[in-house]
Amino acid sequence: MGLTVRESGQIPVIDKVDSKSSAFRSGLKSGDVIKRFNGANRSAAQIQKIISEAQFGDMFTVAVLRNGEEKVFRFYAE
Repeated sequence: MGLTVRESGQIPVIDKVDSKSSAFRSGLKSGDVIKRFNGANRSAAQIQKIISEAQFGDMFTVAVLRNGEEKVFRFYAE
């Protein structure tokens, strides 16, 4: 999928983003703090499960906190 998430305390944080993935092309970066994934608060384990079970073309919406500012990104399963 091109995106891995880890827990930092109780907070999901983007660990790695593959430079060839739609997540990378959407603008997501390593270190982004995930506030909402597909509209809901989720743990890193829940996010990884959703991503791993995704079908080609499934869309994801991710709200992250970066440098104190909330940003929203969309990417799709490849």
